[in-house]
Amino acid sequence: MPAGVILSLVLLMRAIDSTNHRRAADEMLDCLREVDPKRARYYDDLQSKYVIEDNLTTTDFTQREVDFSGKVMCKVFRMYLLETRGD
Repeated sequence: MPAGVILSLVLLMRAIDSTNHRRAADEMLDCLREVDPKRARYYDDLQSKYVIEDNLTTTDFTQREVDFSGKVMCKVFRMYLLETRGD
């Protein structure tokens, strides 16, 4: 399957239902890294973005903390959502 088709599937799955398609999208991103190594860093960035989005959708914001420990990310996206405040 061409890389463009796999990437389109990843983007569509994430747009339709990111929770139910998380594992399949991750597997397809891994496949894309093998099939299209020249764009591997782009796929790494995309996966980092998804890690942050997934973590933010499951975070209880009454705790005022977001835990990214154990998450593999190469870049931090959506920094405006992670505003830090001193108490």
